[in-house]
Amino acid sequence: MDLGHWENHTGISQINFDDYTGFIYRIVFDDGSYYWGKKKFWNAQYKYSKWKTGKKRRTRYYTEADWRSYLSSSDQVQEKIREGIGYKAQMIAVFTTARTLGYAENLAIINSGSYEDIDLGINWRLEKVQGKLGMKDTDDSQLSHLKTVTGALR
Repeated sequence: MDLGHWENHTGISQINFDDYTGFIYRIVFDDGSYYWGKKKFWNAQYKYSKWKTGKKRRTRYYTEADWRSYLSSSDQVQEKIREGIGYKAQMIAVFTTARTLGYAENLAIINSGSYEDIDLGINWRLEKVQGKLGMKDTDDSQLSHLKTVTGALR
C-alpha cells in the first residue's frame, strides 16, 4: 500500500482506496504548529459526445488525484515547508462521501482547537457544508476515530 509521504493514522491497516472518496489529514510541524485539511483520492473528469439527435451527452469518469505527493493548498503551510521547517504528514481518517469528508474536515478543525489556537493553529477558515451527510457504516466508525484523535489534542 503506497501512501506516498503520508503516515497512516486511520486505524485501518489496509486501505482499499477504491472504497473511499478521500481523507482528512493533519500536518504537524517541528515548531509545534499544525494544520488540518482534506484531500480526495479521485478527480472527476468528463467526456462529452453527441447523440445522433444532436444533443450533448456527458459521461463522468474518475482519475486518481495527486494525493500521494500533495501537501496542502494553504499558503502558510507552503511557506513553512519552503523555510525548511520539518513536518509530519498524517492521514487521520478516510471517508466514502464528499459531504462527509467536508463535514469531517470542519469537525477536525473545531474539535482540535486549531481554529481558535492563535499561536499554533494554521486553520483560518471553515468551509460550508450543505445538505445531508449520507454516511455509511465506514464513515460512522471513521468519524468516531476522528473525534477520539482530535479530542485527545485539546
